[in-house]
Amino acid sequence: MKLKTFAMNLFLLIVGATALVSCNKNTGDEKNYAEDFVKVEGDLGYYSFITRNGFILTPTNQVAFQRKIGTRYGLIGYNFTDEAWQKGQASKKIDVEAVRVIPIHEAMLVEKMLAKEGNATIYSVGKTERQLMPISFFDEHTMMIPIGYYYKASKTIEEAEAELQKHTFQFHYKIDDPESSATNLRLYLQHTVADIDNQKDRIEIMHNIFVTNIYEALTYHKTRFNKAPKTIEIVYETATHPTAPGNSSTTQVTLPQQ
Repeated sequence: MKLKTFAMNLFLLIVGATALVSCNKNTGDEKNYAEDFVKVEGDLGYYSFITRNGFILTPTNQVAFQRKIGTRYGLIGYNFTDEAWQKGQASKKIDVEAVRVIPIHEAMLVEKMLAKEGNATIYSVGKTERQLMPISFFDEHTMMIPIGYYYKASKTIEEAEAELQKHTFQFHYKIDDPESSATNLRLYLQHTVADIDNQKDRIEIMHNIFVTNIYEALTYHKTRFNKAPKTIEIVYETATHPTAPGNSSTTQVTLPQQ
């Protein structure tokens, strides 16, 4: 594996049509390939990754990490052998070869009174024809959310990182929201751009995965209705052009059974 290729993939911002698989064996090849959402542990020089079902993935090619990942969660693509898989079942520790790690940035959740007002629209939330990965859960209160939005095209990793830092996504919930019900919790997604005057230059569409912890909203909902919701309805402003007026859109997702 070429380290230059890995370094580029490490900070690859476009997720595109990447799909999660638990085990995709390559016929005639002793290695298998998989992708998983993971918690990021360690630092540059020694990283390990914890999957949703508690397995610890330790890359044997630590030298391939040329930069810090910089986020608490990521999407890792990795190779592993049947021998390593079987050996790690008891300890839940598996040696892997990291192929790429996509950092997953956080979209904060706050109560409405503390929420920032958004100044930019959103292209899409969740699975679409252009982005095949659906909304999913790392655990019962941690959502992995693909968001499509307008951005300014970048030629280098540094430019892409700088552009990403200009976009903030924030979820908020409303106390006693009349639009929420005993079975459905409404969350409102806001998109804020640091330099809104340059929005006209954002003519490309970016798809990123963001993570948000909805524990606080779920707790208020259970207190209000004395039961957990079955679904979450995400409300956001969407537009077909970066400077066009927004229209209210919704995306619904089913919560994992507790």
